[in-house]
Amino acid sequence: MENFLIIFLVLVSYTYMFVEASSSNSSSSGLNKNDSTTICDQYSRVCGPNGNCDEAKTCVCLDGFTPKSPTDYAYYLNFTQGCVRNKPLNCSTDVFVRYSSLKEPSGGYSLSNQQDCMGKCKSNCSCMAYSVILGGCKLWNGDLFDVRLVKQGGQDLYIRMAVSEEQEKSGGRKHGRKEGAVVGIVVGSIIVIFMIIIASWYMLRKKTASK
Repeated sequence: MENFLIIFLVLVSYTYMFVEASSSNSSSSGLNKNDSTTICDQYSRVCGPNGNCDEAKTCVCLDGFTPKSPTDYAYYLNFTQGCVRNKPLNCSTDVFVRYSSLKEPSGGYSLSNQQDCMGKCKSNCSCMAYSVILGGCKLWNGDLFDVRLVKQGGQDLYIRMAVSEEQEKSGGRKHGRKEGAVVGIVVGSIIVIFMIIIASWYMLRKKTASK
């Protein structure tokens, strides 16, 4: 009986710490879902490298990327470490995947009087993305920051991907992944359900013993 009581108290403490940590880190990251202004409007680079601030006012990884720190993503809603590629690039065989309705990343540089934007970016192994603009191209080297999915006024962004990654996604794509948040919700729900079962069993045992 005492062992079950100890287990119950440990689970209560763990759940309390889990909720407190999530709440604290969510606040520090600025992810207030009740705020009419999105976190993307308030802070730059809040989603880290290769992260995408979506319409739900939270951070997800671009398709083809995964959280650099899954624990921070899932449990603490801390996205500052951003995302890393699922598959390494190979400059000679890489392809470019189109993402629509995006606010362009921060930084980048423009090239005027250019018609072959893809060829220009592909020839530079450091070039990670490009867009077609009036009179030329805009290119980005290295990690992408401040990418954002927008309802109106967005543009097409072409991001360099490993050819194997593109082949796997050819059946359909999404702009981001929310597995991290889902994992956190599932784990928290399992803990709460298990606590309820233990508490009910303990109360039943106590009631039976008193008769």
